[in-house]
Amino acid sequence: MEVTNWVSSKGPLLKIYVQPGNYSFADVQKLTAVNAQLRKSTSVNWINRFDKAEPDISINAVNNKFILNNYALGKAGTKELKDYSVAAINTLAKGKNLFINLPPVITLVNTLQAKFSEFKTIQIVSNPSAAHYIMYGTIDDNDLPAYGFLKSDIAIRDSLSSMPLLTKYFSLAGNTQKEYDEVVDELFETALKLSKIRGWLNIAAPKDAGFFPYHLSMRNKSTGKTIGTAGVKIGAPLSISIEADEDYLAKKIDAKFIYVFTIDINGKMQLIYPSEGDGNSQNKFPFFKEGMPAKDFVILDGMEAADPVGTDNYFLIASKEPITGFNKIFNQEGVRGVPEGANDPNPLAALLDMGNEGTARGIKSTTPATWNLLRLAVKTTH
Repeated sequence: MEVTNWVSSKGPLLKIYVQPGNYSFADVQKLTAVNAQLRKSTSVNWINRFDKAEPDISINAVNNKFILNNYALGKAGTKELKDYSVAAINTLAKGKNLFINLPPVITLVNTLQAKFSEFKTIQIVSNPSAAHYIMYGTIDDNDLPAYGFLKSDIAIRDSLSSMPLLTKYFSLAGNTQKEYDEVVDELFETALKLSKIRGWLNIAAPKDAGFFPYHLSMRNKSTGKTIGTAGVKIGAPLSISIEADEDYLAKKIDAKFIYVFTIDINGKMQLIYPSEGDGNSQNKFPFFKEGMPAKDFVILDGMEAADPVGTDNYFLIASKEPITGFNKIFNQEGVRGVPEGANDPNPLAALLDMGNEGTARGIKSTTPATWNLLRLAVKTTH
């Protein structure tokens, strides 16, 4: 088969499932009190960090019913929990890893839906099997209800995947609209960050991007060997470079502005090249020596593989036009507000502008008409 055209899906970048139910703040407080005792219990092993351990038993609230899943028994281990009490749950989960998905207060759900409806790239779905992430509930260190996002198909074996297994949670301190708004703003910012990661992982350059015969490569500085599918061990000395394909002299290479950034397993985006001080003055590639285009170019030297374990993704955008404000676009701990690029039909424009409020930050990126994308995924293990 041959690809004859390049298009971008208009579907949402991120689908989120929220447990259905009609729980008041008082209802959730009662459940939280039970959970607080279970966390202190010596009969069960309370967990809410899936990167450390998988649950043997989970309890989820669905339509005001509590469903217990014993994963060792499969379908036979799924049943409705009639008595939501410390004694009953201690007996059912004795000696097991226990996860309880605390249901959200109905006011939180309504506030969340209203906020997310403003942004078409994130969608709340009614079926958990259709979701990329589910909103999960737990209790924080002060025994307050708290909410975050969890991969819908989570397993500890996925800890080396590209998307985060779960996000941090945000505590609901009280029953005022201000406190609901604060939690929803944090959840929205986190969802926006997840959607941007998925966007970069799924985006493809247009077919007529132009001849750019290079690829990203990471090498072990001690051995000089290219890092392959086995990945790297923590502590290994590394370098990352652009290296030419075998046919790089087949025809003329159009000079383009290059930008290299990484997204780690925690969703942090960091610009690697060029440096902020260089601007768009030093990053036009390829470089020429004696009339010949460069065969390779070291982007970053002196790296070291470090925690956390997981898959880090490196991206190179090669653009015929310079990208303005690149130092802010490719450096993001989190994003706020409804992005200007949220409904832009150009997928690159949507990702470049996502989370960058032009009037607040003084940025309006120029979206390249012709661009190439290089991608490199590197797995880090213990």
